[in-house]
Amino acid sequence: MRFCLSCGRTLSIKVRKQIVNPLLPIFKFKGVKRVEAIAQGSDALTHSITVMPVISALGILQLPVLVCFREPKPPAVFHAQLAPFPNIYASYSKSGLMTSAITEHWLEQVFLPNAQRSPTLIVDSWTGYNQAKNVFREQVRFKTVPKKCTNLAQPLDIYFNRQFKAFYRRLSETVIREDEAFIVSQRANVGRLLNLNSSKNASENVKKKRQTQRANAF
Repeated sequence: MRFCLSCGRTLSIKVRKQIVNPLLPIFKFKGVKRVEAIAQGSDALTHSITVMPVISALGILQLPVLVCFREPKPPAVFHAQLAPFPNIYASYSKSGLMTSAITEHWLEQVFLPNAQRSPTLIVDSWTGYNQAKNVFREQVRFKTVPKKCTNLAQPLDIYFNRQFKAFYRRLSETVIREDEAFIVSQRANVGRLLNLNSSKNASENVKKKRQTQRANAF
Protein backbone atom coordinates (compact mmCIF):
# COMPACT_ATOMS: atom_id res chain seq x y z
CA MET A 1 0.00 0.00 0.00
CA ARG A 2 1.31 3.42 -0.88
CA PHE A 3 1.00 6.21 1.66
CA CYS A 4 0.98 9.61 -0.02
CA LEU A 5 1.53 12.74 2.00
CA SER A 6 -0.22 15.81 0.67
CA CYS A 7 -0.22 19.49 1.58
CA GLY A 8 -2.25 21.91 -0.53
CA ARG A 9 -2.81 24.81 1.81
CA THR A 10 0.46 26.07 3.19
CA LEU A 11 2.90 25.86 0.28
CA SER A 12 2.09 29.20 -1.31
CA ILE A 13 4.74 30.99 -3.32
CA LYS A 14 4.49 34.74 -3.76
CA VAL A 15 6.61 36.13 -6.56
CA ARG A 16 7.56 39.30 -4.75
CA LYS A 17 10.50 41.65 -4.31
CA GLN A 18 12.26 40.39 -7.40
CA ILE A 19 15.11 42.86 -7.68
CA VAL A 20 16.19 43.93 -11.15
CA ASN A 21 19.82 43.33 -10.19
CA PRO A 22 20.14 40.89 -7.25
CA LEU A 23 23.92 41.33 -7.28
CA LEU A 24 23.48 44.76 -5.70
CA PRO A 25 23.01 44.32 -1.92
CA ILE A 26 20.53 46.37 0.09
CA PHE A 27 21.94 47.76 3.33
CA LYS A 28 19.55 48.77 6.08
CA PHE A 29 19.77 48.92 9.86
CA LYS A 30 18.42 45.90 11.68
CA GLY A 31 14.81 46.36 12.73
CA VAL A 32 13.85 48.75 9.93
CA LYS A 33 10.20 48.11 9.10
CA ARG A 34 10.33 49.24 5.49
CA VAL A 35 12.91 48.33 2.86
CA GLU A 36 12.55 49.80 -0.61
CA ALA A 37 13.69 47.92 -3.68
CA ILE A 38 13.20 47.95 -7.43
CA ALA A 39 10.71 45.41 -8.72
CA GLN A 40 10.45 44.14 -12.27
CA GLY A 41 6.85 45.33 -12.50
CA SER A 42 3.60 45.82 -10.59
CA ASP A 43 2.54 42.22 -11.28
CA ALA A 44 5.59 40.99 -9.39
CA LEU A 45 4.21 42.57 -6.22
CA THR A 46 0.85 40.79 -6.26
CA HIS A 47 1.32 37.56 -8.19
CA SER A 48 0.92 34.42 -6.12
CA ILE A 49 0.54 30.71 -6.72
CA THR A 50 -0.29 27.66 -4.65
CA VAL A 51 1.64 24.44 -5.12
CA MET A 52 0.25 21.13 -3.87
CA PRO A 53 2.97 18.47 -3.96
CA VAL A 54 2.34 14.83 -3.14
CA ILE A 55 5.15 12.66 -1.87
CA SER A 56 5.13 8.95 -1.05
CA ALA A 57 6.41 7.34 2.14
CA LEU A 58 9.50 6.36 0.13
CA GLY A 59 10.25 10.02 -0.52
CA ILE A 60 9.15 10.00 -4.16
CA LEU A 61 7.57 13.19 -5.50
CA GLN A 62 4.55 12.50 -7.67
CA LEU A 63 4.62 14.19 -11.06
CA PRO A 64 2.99 16.29 -12.36
CA VAL A 65 2.72 18.65 -9.38
CA LEU A 66 -0.54 20.56 -9.03
CA VAL A 67 -0.10 24.34 -9.32
CA CYS A 68 -2.93 26.83 -8.84
CA PHE A 69 -2.31 30.24 -10.43
CA ARG A 70 -3.97 33.49 -9.42
CA GLU A 71 -6.06 34.49 -12.43
CA PRO A 72 -8.89 36.97 -11.68
CA LYS A 73 -9.65 36.98 -15.43
CA PRO A 74 -8.18 33.78 -16.89
CA PRO A 75 -7.06 34.20 -20.51
CA ALA A 76 -8.01 31.78 -23.27
CA VAL A 77 -4.33 30.91 -23.74
CA PHE A 78 -3.80 29.82 -20.12
CA HIS A 79 -3.48 26.09 -20.76
CA ALA A 80 -1.68 26.58 -24.07
CA GLN A 81 1.04 28.67 -22.40
CA LEU A 82 1.64 26.07 -19.69
CA ALA A 83 1.24 22.94 -21.81
CA PRO A 84 5.00 22.69 -22.62
CA PHE A 85 5.81 21.96 -18.95
CA PRO A 86 5.03 18.28 -18.23
CA ASN A 87 6.09 18.34 -14.57
CA ILE A 88 3.26 20.64 -13.47
CA TYR A 89 -0.52 20.33 -13.69
CA ALA A 90 -1.74 23.91 -14.06
CA SER A 91 -5.05 25.18 -12.74
CA TYR A 92 -6.29 28.59 -11.60
CA SER A 93 -8.65 30.44 -9.30
CA LYS A 94 -9.42 34.12 -8.73
CA SER A 95 -7.39 34.18 -5.50
CA GLY A 96 -4.62 31.77 -6.45
CA LEU A 97 -5.76 29.47 -3.63
CA MET A 98 -7.06 25.94 -3.89
CA THR A 99 -10.79 25.24 -4.20
CA SER A 100 -12.86 22.11 -3.64
CA ALA A 101 -13.53 21.80 -7.37
CA ILE A 102 -9.83 21.95 -8.24
CA THR A 103 -9.07 19.36 -5.58
CA GLU A 104 -11.65 16.92 -6.97
CA HIS A 105 -10.46 17.41 -10.53
CA TRP A 106 -6.84 16.85 -9.48
CA LEU A 107 -7.71 13.65 -7.60
CA GLU A 108 -9.47 12.26 -10.65
CA GLN A 109 -7.06 13.40 -13.36
CA VAL A 110 -3.66 13.27 -11.62
CA PHE A 111 -3.53 11.55 -8.26
CA LEU A 112 -5.48 8.35 -8.90
CA PRO A 113 -3.93 7.56 -12.31
CA ASN A 114 -0.45 7.86 -10.74
CA ALA A 115 -1.13 6.22 -7.37
CA GLN A 116 -1.04 2.54 -6.60
CA ARG A 117 -4.19 0.61 -5.82
CA SER A 118 -6.11 1.65 -2.67
CA PRO A 119 -3.81 4.55 -1.72
CA THR A 120 -3.87 6.33 1.63
CA LEU A 121 -3.70 10.11 1.34
CA ILE A 122 -2.63 12.14 4.37
CA VAL A 123 -4.01 15.69 4.21
CA ASP A 124 -4.29 18.66 6.53
CA SER A 125 -7.50 19.93 8.12
CA TRP A 126 -8.42 22.30 5.28
CA THR A 127 -12.20 22.09 4.81
CA GLY A 128 -11.82 22.02 1.03
CA TYR A 129 -11.01 18.33 1.28
CA ASN A 130 -14.38 17.44 2.85
CA GLN A 131 -16.32 17.16 -0.39
CA ALA A 132 -13.52 15.21 -2.08
CA LYS A 133 -13.47 12.76 0.82
CA ASN A 134 -17.11 11.93 0.15
CA VAL A 135 -16.73 11.69 -3.63
CA PHE A 136 -13.63 9.47 -3.55
CA ARG A 137 -14.23 7.56 -0.31
CA GLU A 138 -14.37 4.24 -2.19
CA GLN A 139 -11.07 4.85 -4.00
CA VAL A 140 -8.89 6.74 -1.53
CA ARG A 141 -8.38 6.27 2.19
CA PHE A 142 -8.04 9.76 3.66
CA LYS A 143 -6.19 10.48 6.91
CA THR A 144 -6.40 14.01 8.32
CA VAL A 145 -3.76 15.77 10.40
CA PRO A 146 -5.55 17.53 13.32
CA LYS A 147 -5.85 21.31 13.40
CA LYS A 148 -2.83 23.26 14.65
CA CYS A 149 -0.64 20.18 14.24
CA THR A 150 0.34 20.57 10.60
CA ASN A 151 3.77 22.07 11.30
CA LEU A 152 4.51 19.23 13.73
CA ALA A 153 3.04 16.17 12.06
CA GLN A 154 2.69 16.93 8.35
CA PRO A 155 5.82 15.47 6.71
CA LEU A 156 5.74 17.88 3.77
CA ASP A 157 5.81 20.88 6.10
CA ILE A 158 8.84 19.41 7.86
CA TYR A 159 10.85 17.83 5.06
CA PHE A 160 9.80 19.42 1.77
CA ASN A 161 8.13 22.82 1.62
CA ARG A 162 11.03 24.91 2.88
CA GLN A 163 13.47 23.26 0.47
CA PHE A 164 11.07 23.62 -2.44
CA LYS A 165 10.58 27.34 -1.82
CA ALA A 166 14.30 27.95 -1.27
CA PHE A 167 15.26 26.29 -4.55
CA TYR A 168 12.57 28.22 -6.43
CA ARG A 169 13.87 31.49 -4.99
CA ARG A 170 17.47 30.62 -5.79
CA LEU A 171 16.55 29.52 -9.30
CA SER A 172 14.62 32.71 -10.07
CA GLU A 173 17.40 34.95 -8.71
CA THR A 174 20.00 33.08 -10.75
CA VAL A 175 17.98 33.51 -13.93
CA ILE A 176 17.60 37.25 -13.31
CA ARG A 177 21.34 37.65 -12.83
CA GLU A 178 21.94 35.99 -16.18
CA ASP A 179 19.10 37.72 -18.02
CA GLU A 180 17.53 40.88 -16.63
CA ALA A 181 14.87 40.74 -19.35
CA PHE A 182 13.47 37.51 -17.89
CA ILE A 183 10.25 38.53 -16.08
CA VAL A 184 9.77 36.04 -13.26
CA SER A 185 6.12 36.96 -12.66
CA GLN A 186 4.97 36.16 -16.20
CA ARG A 187 2.74 33.10 -16.34
CA ALA A 188 4.86 31.10 -18.76
CA ASN A 189 8.07 31.90 -16.88
CA VAL A 190 6.53 30.88 -13.56
CA GLY A 191 5.54 27.60 -15.19
CA ARG A 192 9.04 27.19 -16.60
CA LEU A 193 10.68 27.70 -13.19
CA LEU A 194 8.21 25.41 -11.42
CA ASN A 195 8.72 22.75 -14.07
CA LEU A 196 12.48 22.79 -13.45
CA ASN A 197 11.98 22.91 -9.69
CA SER A 198 9.64 19.92 -9.74
CA SER A 199 12.04 17.95 -11.93
CA LYS A 200 14.89 18.68 -9.52
CA ASN A 201 12.87 17.62 -6.47
CA ALA A 202 11.79 14.40 -8.19
CA SER A 203 15.37 13.39 -8.99
CA GLU A 204 17.00 10.32 -7.46
CA ASN A 205 19.63 12.34 -5.58
CA VAL A 206 17.06 14.54 -3.86
CA LYS A 207 14.93 11.50 -3.03
CA LYS A 208 17.88 9.84 -1.27
CA LYS A 209 18.61 13.01 0.72
CA ARG A 210 14.96 13.21 1.74
CA GLN A 211 15.02 9.60 2.92
CA THR A 212 18.17 10.28 4.95
CA GLN A 213 16.60 13.32 6.62
CA ARG A 214 13.55 11.32 7.66
CA ALA A 215 15.67 8.42 8.94
CA ASN A 216 17.77 10.77 11.07
CA ALA A 217 14.62 12.37 12.49
CA PHE A 218 13.57 9.03 13.92
